[in-house]
Amino acid sequence: FQEIQVIVKALPTATISGGTAICTGTTTVISFDGTPNATVTYTINGGANQTIVLNGAGSATLTTAALTATTTYDLVSVKTNGTPNCSQTVSGSAVVTIATNITPKTIFSYTTPICSNAITASPTTETGFTYGGVFSSTAGLSINASTGVIDVTASTPNTYTINYNITANGCLAAGSHTSSITINPTTTPVTGFSYTPTAVCLNGTNPTLNTVAGFTTGGVYSATPAGLDINPTTGAINLATSLANIYTVKYSVAASGCMIAKDGTSTITLNAIPGVISVDVTEPTCSIPTGTVAVISSKTGLTFSNDGINYTNTTGVFSGLTPGSSYSITSKNAAGCISLPATGTIGNVPGSPAMPLLSVTQPTCTVATGSIKVTSATTGLTFSNDGINYTNTTGIFNPVAANSNYSITAKNNVGCISSPATGTINSQPTTPAIPTVSITQPTCTVSTGNITVTSATTGLTFSDDGINYTN
Repeated sequence: FQEIQVIVKALPTATISGGTAICTGTTTVISFDGTPNATVTYTINGGANQTIVLNGAGSATLTTAALTATTTYDLVSVKTNGTPNCSQTVSGSAVVTIATNITPKTIFSYTTPICSNAITASPTTETGFTYGGVFSSTAGLSINASTGVIDVTASTPNTYTINYNITANGCLAAGSHTSSITINPTTTPVTGFSYTPTAVCLNGTNPTLNTVAGFTTGGVYSATPAGLDINPTTGAINLATSLANIYTVKYSVAASGCMIAKDGTSTITLNAIPGVISVDVTEPTCSIPTGTVAVISSKTGLTFSNDGINYTNTTGVFSGLTPGSSYSITSKNAAGCISLPATGTIGNVPGSPAMPLLSVTQPTCTVATGSIKVTSATTGLTFSNDGINYTNTTGIFNPVAANSNYSITAKNNVGCISSPATGTINSQPTTPAIPTVSITQPTCTVSTGNITVTSATTGLTFSDDGINYTN
């Protein structure tokens, strides 16, 4: 017998997909899947049969026409190509519906105003904001057309109107919105300043604050280190309550609005003044008729002046000062700072005692020396007969050698010496020889005697009792 092989093929299959909602006037894709190389029959809205052949992978796609109404794609049947030609009825649908047109949400805004030193500025959008439009503005504003982010640093300060436009697309309607932003220029405060003079003595005039053109007010002054009395608002320095030092003064302006923060600095030196000086005054004397002022100070490097101008004196000794004149001694240190003055008046030259009035007792026959007695109403005087030794406080000089000269001077308690009272102590007188007498005795007729002196010396006087020399 003869053997016959019968091959039974499976019936072809097919499915349809792609049902969706689209905007009016747009297309979509319908997908067919099933037995490779099979022919699928379908209808559109129940119309005439139409076919599409699946590829070797068992798939095919159909791009719809631009649809304006709901459209249904229904499977009818599927058949294989070749021998045997198998087919079967299939079912399935893909429904494409038309969606309602969409109104885009386009409201946005920016924080405004902003400063030009901001890095970027991003729009604040309403909930559900529709992206895909284009942001734009006038020249000078650097804006990302897709995101609306502004590159502030690359933009020119100004006020800008920003537009956002969406073009109609399918069921999405056209839309637009405008907003504005102001970019203000960033300003830098002017903080330059200085003091005149830059170095000042503590007892000098308060320094003057100088500010540069366009100086920005409203900042705060401060100084380091501590010790400078400075007004934080005006920058004025009070020397009277400050300490000597080198200070850095800072003027700080805080950031405000579009003005950035900035500091300015300057230095000022406050030099110490020499301390109040002490002086030792030597008043005029009888022997030195001018005064002397000597500075007493333990500090080195000072120079001194008695007129506040000439500071060439390095010893601090001022001699030859006129009696009755005023002095005003100041010192200056290496920084040029001048002390407070030590002042006073040179006294007058003290007066000398009057020339002494003398009472002189000359030598006698019985006293071989003389004596001198000073008569004066002035107390406190001492006396001398040689101009050297003034230990005599009584004014009596006894004995004084006969046949000698004397020169009596008086010295007062300040050492002044009077003019001398001068003279000579005489020699002692010679004693006459014993008188030669001739005696006449009483007689009967003359009851008394008589004595007659015989002498060749003239100028003698005689006495019979040693007291009365009237004879």
